[in-house]
Amino acid sequence: MLLLQILIDGFAISSLYALGAIGFTLIFGISGVLNLAPGGVMLTAALMGWMFAGEAGLGTYLGTFLGVILGMVAAFVT
Repeated sequence: MLLLQILIDGFAISSLYALGAIGFTLIFGISGVLNLAPGGVMLTAALMGWMFAGEAGLGTYLGTFLGVILGMVAAFVT
């Protein structure tokens, strides 16, 4: 059971890394300028989701939803 959980967590984290790498590749490939803002936006979304889910006690799903919304706001602002 622990091996299955480790595999699932590994796939989830790997997919997030791949999503970030694809974003960097698209931005750099199209514009030719290295833009590091998507990393900051992902960090903001993850930290806000963690804060709402864990520290504020709103639950995993609501915390994740609010983190995604705040990540979109941060992307719009930048």
